Amino acid sequence: MMRALFIPLIVAALVAAAGVGYGQDVLRIAAVVNDDVISMYDLMARTRLAIVSSGLEDTPETRRRLAPQVLRSLIDEKLQLQEAKRLNITIAEDEIAEAIVRIEQENEVSAGSFDDFLVRSGIELSTIVSQIRAGIAWAKVIGREMGPAVQIGPDEIDETLARMEARQDLSQNRVLEIFFAVDSPDQEEDIQRTAERLVEQVRKGASFTALAQQFSQSATAAVGGDIGWVQQGQLGDELDAVLNGMQPGEVSEPIRTVSGYHILMLADRRATMTIDEEDTIVSLQEVFLSVAPDAGPDYLASMIDLANIIHETVSGCEDMKAVRAEIGEASLGLPDKVAVRDLAPKLRKVALSLELNQPSKPVILDNGVLVVMVCERDEPTGLPSREEIEESLTRQRVDMLARRYMRDLRRAAFLDLRL
Repeated sequence: MMRALFIPLIVAALVAAAGVGYGQDVLRIAAVVNDDVISMYDLMARTRLAIVSSGLEDTPETRRRLAPQVLRSLIDEKLQLQEAKRLNITIAEDEIAEAIVRIEQENEVSAGSFDDFLVRSGIELSTIVSQIRAGIAWAKVIGREMGPAVQIGPDEIDETLARMEARQDLSQNRVLEIFFAVDSPDQEEDIQRTAERLVEQVRKGASFTALAQQFSQSATAAVGGDIGWVQQGQLGDELDAVLNGMQPGEVSEPIRTVSGYHILMLADRRATMTIDEEDTIVSLQEVFLSVAPDAGPDYLASMIDLANIIHETVSGCEDMKAVRAEIGEASLGLPDKVAVRDLAPKLRKVALSLELNQPSKPVILDNGVLVVMVCERDEPTGLPSREEIEESLTRQRVDMLARRYMRDLRRAAFLDLRL
């Protein structure tokens, strides 16, 4: 059974290890998780990673404050890897390499220079590889064990859409979160204290997203805690009440809910749901009259005249198709349906201003003359699509089940914390 009350003893040993007797202390065992060992060296190395990634000053006091949650994270990772092993789930080296490439891109580090970055930061590659390995393993466990069990029905999507439509005039918040689960009453005080320390670190300048990536037990940890834009009431009464009293840029105190402690950052706020006309989806038909680069001005003029005739005489999308077939010109290969923002700049204004089934005036391109017609137009509502809602509901359901799965692993684990 996990004995969280002994974690402060490990923290004291961690701070001591930075001073006298370093060589002996790093070889000591910090914790035994079932049949696996977490060494003092593992604890110190991961704490260093958390400090560097969060932009904190590396001091004994900082290490002391971060170490409790670092140790919990290491324990969870051991449990996740053990569960993956039990299920015969493996992690290939190329999967780890791909994850490192993504980290380089996210941190704007040039390709292949991640090792140098770690050396400059005083972090060994094995420290971050072990964290990456556990993350990939747990994602595979959840995908195999939880994914097939989650089914979102049409009625749930309808209900969510109806709620969002009713709240369209309410303000929206861009929210980031750090979440700590409380699995048993004896963890309450310790986890609350850890959450309070992280709030203090963020308010002193630590990176909220980096701390979320290192410590949050929500699925949003993978994206730095970013929940995205949410409407009032979407996160529940307890969290919504706190958000309503916050200003952009502020970080909340730890908020206790039935599942654990939440720390929220209000990144931004907008008055109502924003609609961008370039999100309009259109279905187009076109006639393209190609003009070779070496064609003279007379030939270009004749193609413009033909395009004007098409503009003045064609009516409806079926006629446009017939004209294109009669002329023998190839289609530009436009998708059946396309967002206006994905069209060439010259076509965007045309696609938004044309009446349905009316051919445009000639549009002069570098390689020819184009006449385009809008056959269908789906105006943006500012609301997500049914597919996006289904994906969001699925993520929420899987996240909830994953938390329960992790809680059960913790409760069943043998944990021996040592000095």
